[in-house]
Amino acid sequence: MWKNLILSVVLGFPLTFQAMEENLADPQWFTNPLSWCSGVNQWITGTSKDISIHNGILRILSGKNGNWAAQNLSLEFSVATAFNISFYCKTATKASFTWNFAHQEKRLSSSGAKQLPATGDWQLVTYRIPALAEAMSLRLSFQVYGNNAPLEIRDLKIITVDPPDEGRNPFRIDGKTCEAIIYSRGADAEAFYDRKCARILQAMIYQAHGNLIPIRATSVPVKLNSAIYIGKSAEVNGLITRSDISKLNDGGCFFRVRNGNAGIVGKRPGGVPFGALEFLRQCGIFYLTQSKLIYPDKLAIDSMEKLVNPAVALRNNVEVPFMERLGYTDMNEFANGRKLGVYREGVHSIPKLVPYDEFHGEHPEYFALDKEGKRLLRLPGQRFDVHYCVSNEEVARIAAARLVEFFKSEPNAGVFCIYAGDGGGKECCCPNCLKLGSPSTRNILWMNAISTLFSKEFPDKKLITLAYATTSPPAKAVPHHNLYVAYCPYDTSWLNHFIAHCKENEAGWQEMKGWETLAPENMAAFSYPVFYRERLNTWTVFPQNYELCRYFAEKNYRAVMFCGYRATYGAGGYPASHSFADMGIYLLNRVMIDPRIDISREIDVFMKLYYGPAAPQMRQYFNRMNQEAAYRKWDQNCERILRGFITKELADQTLAIFSEAEKQVKGNPEYLERVEREKLYLLWQSLTDNCRGNGKIGPTEFSQYAERIGEFCRVAARYKIAYMQVNPRQWFWETAVIKLGNTIPWFNDPLIHAIIQNPQKALGESIPNAQQKMAYGWLIQAQGAVGGENAQSTWKRKKTKHVKILRRPSSGLGQVQLSVRLAQALTDKAILAVEGIDNEKTDPAFMRLIINGKTIHDGPVPWGKNVWTEEKFEIPPGLLVKGDNTITILNTTADKEKDGVGGINYQAKRNYYWGWFMISDTKIYLHP
Repeated sequence: MWKNLILSVVLGFPLTFQAMEENLADPQWFTNPLSWCSGVNQWITGTSKDISIHNGILRILSGKNGNWAAQNLSLEFSVATAFNISFYCKTATKASFTWNFAHQEKRLSSSGAKQLPATGDWQLVTYRIPALAEAMSLRLSFQVYGNNAPLEIRDLKIITVDPPDEGRNPFRIDGKTCEAIIYSRGADAEAFYDRKCARILQAMIYQAHGNLIPIRATSVPVKLNSAIYIGKSAEVNGLITRSDISKLNDGGCFFRVRNGNAGIVGKRPGGVPFGALEFLRQCGIFYLTQSKLIYPDKLAIDSMEKLVNPAVALRNNVEVPFMERLGYTDMNEFANGRKLGVYREGVHSIPKLVPYDEFHGEHPEYFALDKEGKRLLRLPGQRFDVHYCVSNEEVARIAAARLVEFFKSEPNAGVFCIYAGDGGGKECCCPNCLKLGSPSTRNILWMNAISTLFSKEFPDKKLITLAYATTSPPAKAVPHHNLYVAYCPYDTSWLNHFIAHCKENEAGWQEMKGWETLAPENMAAFSYPVFYRERLNTWTVFPQNYELCRYFAEKNYRAVMFCGYRATYGAGGYPASHSFADMGIYLLNRVMIDPRIDISREIDVFMKLYYGPAAPQMRQYFNRMNQEAAYRKWDQNCERILRGFITKELADQTLAIFSEAEKQVKGNPEYLERVEREKLYLLWQSLTDNCRGNGKIGPTEFSQYAERIGEFCRVAARYKIAYMQVNPRQWFWETAVIKLGNTIPWFNDPLIHAIIQNPQKALGESIPNAQQKMAYGWLIQAQGAVGGENAQSTWKRKKTKHVKILRRPSSGLGQVQLSVRLAQALTDKAILAVEGIDNEKTDPAFMRLIINGKTIHDGPVPWGKNVWTEEKFEIPPGLLVKGDNTITILNTTADKEKDGVGGINYQAKRNYYWGWFMISDTKIYLHP
């Protein structure tokens, strides 16, 4: 549907511009664009097997408990004040249409639902949904209830309603008020990105409290008093020359302002939308975070011109939305992997191009043969990663043909990632594959075969594969000219993600430089800036991430992709990926655009904008944490859990810094929330590294420890931070030795409320005092200990007795605590006697015994394997104090299972029937 607008032009006669009333509903949502998989992949669904698409109709079967299908609309660059929704529906049962506005960082109270007419015939339904100004996305959902009842939907239209002209601040170009944003009309990818550029300009100027500048499409030269001309129209109207365009590198942009007009051009991938963002940055308008827009009081730009050629053309934060606001490459450059059933960028996409379920029955030879001569087979209850026989030419042919079909459905995309399933060491071991060479050689030869076939149809499109798990460069194979190789600085050759240049990473640097020598024009990186096992870990790695990104940029890598570097999401309930995540996401992109930037200055600028008056304290904290990592040469990679980074001294120093930071922003809720959210990571790691559960908290430290647990709970509850990645019940049990119930979210548990109200009282009452006065001193039976695994056991006994089983640490059942309350301190030597027995396996278990924070024993368990015995440990004079005393027994036996290479949380299955020991009675002899 088109509107007409008549404007006077310099030529002296009226010219008709066309402004399209665009339907935000993609027509492909109601098609099956790919021959081998369902178009339902494009929808967010309940039970997808009961949903189908045929002849432009989405059909949802309710099943037994109801069913639904939804679409999320990004409002990243939207100015809509309302959405006019219309569609035809057909159902004879209860069904509804619902909508929900969402923000990544806060809860919004804007949702609604309408019952759909249950007439059994096609009915036209129309709604106007008022928009919420601060919303970042809108979910539209169709729901049906009943028993296998159908709901059918077709002809969905989503039309935005622009805001009225409210006389807001004008946007001035070289002193003149901008009248329009002009791009050349068309249906190709060039017009698509020009239109996207126009939307970015319109939305961000409006969000900066500027006036709503109309967007107009034209096919002939036009000159207004003041306008922004994009792409071809900028050239046609004489603002941009062919010489200017010739200076553009991949992903680059150029803009010129003169005589009241501006022209913006760019080169793919994503150069034109990037040009809009760089143009606005020159005006002082830019996104600091996914939701925080910075802008000046005066919206204007003077005569100037600027060329920006990013050092890294393709910059992507995989699976993370709203990154385009920060200047990452436009997501539309990546073919939409949702059609295949993966997240947009794909990465491990070949299992969706050549699905196991489709081919393994008739063609088991398509799939990898393991070292034992067995073909890939899915086993119930086990992780399943699909790998292929890469010497099988038919597999490459199928993958290439389907990539061609996929890209034909994605005309605006220029790149896609292709690789087999996750995990290392699963390559095909058939004779034909082994003859090809090393695993990396085999992968490149296979990817080359796919790229060669694919490029016959799309000579200008790019594919990206990974140098992953087996990362050494091939001896002979050179990547196809349209194939980028993304080196993965990851286990097993990149062992330290805290310090880039260190002995542990020497092999990784050599490999990466070997790839650069082999294919200097094809280099990319798939980088791991976060810790994939503990979201609330401080993970003090900004210097390493900066060093790597600067290196990639200085070497002009073609693409850099981050693996899941998350800002806060889930309405604030899911915390960002570790300390200073917003700063890292923002600044690392700026480094990849220009590695010459003064990073120290940029950190200061960011912190001032982000933390306000608390910026000096937050910079002090940032520096202190990074100094700690460098001084101690902390050695940890992105998949390895390692305790002890936050020492008690470091916690005391840094939490004192936070106390001062909080004072500085006490009256500003926005800055205060950012400071307190940052503190949450420090509290969590401090309380994990130094806790009751590992025996590192003595009686004199209990008060402070309790207050810090209380503060952690207060902050999490205040900002509704429900996600910890680790199970909250398990974490509180293993660290604080307290048992939460099954309340969801965890911070609504009654015990958490009690801890918030009075931490010392709530925690002090959680460990029972079960000591019994005896002639020799004190007795504590096993049922009086907290932790471990309870059992009524006859193991190596004639009578059943209550015991505690301590299994290896990774089980979560590896520690017990006992409390002893004394009327006065013991100034003489005492003896601790513990009855126990080791497991029946050949190797001994290992244990650590800690009394009031002091280690008394650290080594093999002292008991035998066949008979329960009482073993004695000397307690130094003065260690047992007046009041409460804590005895902690820890199983320290290391796991033997080896985790797989590759993949987030790719852990081997653990057998906890070895490495355990049992204890029963514990005695304290006062007069040995």
